[in-house]
Amino acid sequence: MDSLRNKPLEQALQALAGSESRFRALLEGVEKISVQGYDAERRVIFWNAASEQLYGYSREEALGRPLEELIIPPPMRPLVIEATRQWLAAGVVSTPAEELVLQHKNGSPVHVFSSHTMQRNSRGEAELYCVDIDLSERVRAEARRSELEAQLREAQKLEAMGTLAGGIAHDFNNILGAILGNVALALEQLPAEHPATAHLGLIRIGGQRARSLVQQILAFSRRQPQELRVVQLQALVQESLALLRTALPPGVQLVLSLADQPLHVRADATQIQQVLINLCTNAWHALAGGVGRVEVGLSAEHHAGSPARAHLWVRDEGSGIDAATRSRLFEPFFTTKPQGQGTGLGLAVAHGIVLAHQGEIQVDSQPGVGSCFHLYLPLLQGGELPAELAPEPALELSLRAVGQGQHIVYVDDDEVMRLTVHGLLQRQGWRVSLCAEPEQALSLVRAGGVDLLVSDYNMPACTGLELARRLALIAPALPVLLSSGHVTEALLAEARSLGVRGLIRKEQTLEELAPLVRQVLGGGAIS
Repeated sequence: MDSLRNKPLEQALQALAGSESRFRALLEGVEKISVQGYDAERRVIFWNAASEQLYGYSREEALGRPLEELIIPPPMRPLVIEATRQWLAAGVVSTPAEELVLQHKNGSPVHVFSSHTMQRNSRGEAELYCVDIDLSERVRAEARRSELEAQLREAQKLEAMGTLAGGIAHDFNNILGAILGNVALALEQLPAEHPATAHLGLIRIGGQRARSLVQQILAFSRRQPQELRVVQLQALVQESLALLRTALPPGVQLVLSLADQPLHVRADATQIQQVLINLCTNAWHALAGGVGRVEVGLSAEHHAGSPARAHLWVRDEGSGIDAATRSRLFEPFFTTKPQGQGTGLGLAVAHGIVLAHQGEIQVDSQPGVGSCFHLYLPLLQGGELPAELAPEPALELSLRAVGQGQHIVYVDDDEVMRLTVHGLLQRQGWRVSLCAEPEQALSLVRAGGVDLLVSDYNMPACTGLELARRLALIAPALPVLLSSGHVTEALLAEARSLGVRGLIRKEQTLEELAPLVRQVLGGGAIS
């Protein structure tokens, strides 16, 4: 009778054991969902394969150990201990599912969506089960999106800086054009032995240097398709370093070592300059405390059976680079600089530019001994150098009278520039009318007797292009020249489409204005 009475109990226990076995088998077989079970003392009693994958501990390592020692970061451990005590006392899990950052065996963070449940085993003992869904992919995607958004903001900032540089260049080139033009007028009126000529000569040299600096800034900030031309590397390196020296910290010594023989390559000068300035900037950033020496060198390499190459290098005395970092140097978005001080794009872009030039970039570095970046570019030999390298005749800067009294209208909202151009053109034999606004110029043209109109491009009421468009309607045969402190490819294209005969760079007014006027009034075409 006793055996009959105990049989239903045995069957119930067997069913419960079977159910528990199936429950554990189910949890074990779930892929990508980590499940850990632990008892009232928080000792691990269940650890599925997904937990091994997510947290790095094997089942053998995890079973029997307190859960908090395995995957709970130290700051969270008191909270976890107290929470499990409360759950066990209440007989129910009271914490909702939430996102947590737990800990891998190697100490790295593990982002999970975590929930808990309480179960009773066949002996009626409470067991807690933690179900974690790995959020690492989502976290990486969000981090990548944030990084890309930061890069986009950086690109937009650079684009805005380029636009700002163009505007500043226009205004600054107005000033330079006026300075250089008036210096030329003053020198023309003074005898060579006059004491002031030496000082005026120094003003001219300073103005020319400032003009060169503005052009380098514009070239460096301008985004345009790759334009390969024959480039003399010594001149390019010297120009780049002249631009760089204005930003160098006082403790950095910049040393130049250039080959005596001129070295020519076919390259986009702006892009090679971008690479060189990026490498030099990285070099001085690598110097401890911003103090030390950066060497820039250029030489030719000739090896039997191999084409000649130009070798350009940048060497620093910084802390050096370990092998692991060297292997990733040219990866996009990889940077060793602190947050906010580097985009991780500089070397990646440099690498792409050098490869596009059929060249090669290498780095030699060891921790504690500094770094040296090597650029190799195909070198042009004597027979490969085109005739375009022949020296161009110097521009005629004489202000002697060459005009025959033709009537020129000059339009510019800048009074200093108007007066400067008036002096230059009148001194060379042309009759000049000055206009501060386009409407004044249109009135003069309507009155007749105008042989040429020269207009500034950037004016507040009406651009030079708009003025040229209106002139084409009332005087289609009248030749028009435009002047701008920032000549771009887009401006050139639109000017040509409107029939504008030529563009004068404001900072080159002294050199370009009279030859263009003479060519137009003599019937020549401007390309």
